[in-house]
Amino acid sequence: MFFKAESIHHAYEGALNCAVRLSLFASGSPTFSDGPIDERQKTLALEDLTNFSYHARRLLKLTDTEHLALSTNIKATEGEKTSLNIKRILGVIIHHEALAIIRTQFDLDLINTNVSDNDDMGDLLIRSIKTTKQRLPVAIITKSDTSKTISFLLKDLINAYQDRILIGIIEECERHRIYLSKNDE
Repeated sequence: MFFKAESIHHAYEGALNCAVRLSLFASGSPTFSDGPIDERQKTLALEDLTNFSYHARRLLKLTDTEHLALSTNIKATEGEKTSLNIKRILGVIIHHEALAIIRTQFDLDLINTNVSDNDDMGDLLIRSIKTTKQRLPVAIITKSDTSKTISFLLKDLINAYQDRILIGIIEECERHRIYLSKNDE
C-alpha cells in the first residue's frame, strides 16, 4: 500500500476541522427568529458538510480504508431504508442536487410545504412565529442525481465517523508510520 503522507494529512485535517464545526452546530441552538444569523449558520454548516464529505472520502481512498465506511451504518430518519452506510452518505452529499438542514419545526414545515400553494405558505408564515422556536435534532436531507432522497441525523454521522471510521484510519496510518496527531510528529 502506497501512502502520500502530505495528502493524507491534508484530508485528515480538512475532515477533522469540518467535523468539529458540524458537531458544534448540531449541539447548538438556533436563534429565536429565522433571520440573517440563523441563515448564515445553516449556510456555513452546509459548506462544512460538503467539505467534510469530500475530505472524509478522500482520506478513506488515500488510506485504502473504504471498507470502514462501507461497513458503518447509521439510522435513516425516514424512508424505505432503515440504515445508510457512510460511504453512500458521503457520495450523495458530494454529488447532491438538493441538500438541506432541518433544526426547527419551521424548517421541516417549509420543506414539506408546496410553495406554489399560497394559502399553505401564508399559514406557514403565521405558524413560523411559534415553530421557529421548536427545536428538533439537526437532520440532513439530501438527494443526488443518482439516488433517492435520504435523511439522517447529523450527530449520528459525526459520531459514527469518529467512533468507527476515524479511529481505524488513524491505526492504519500508524502502521505505516504516518502520524496524524500533531503531537506524534
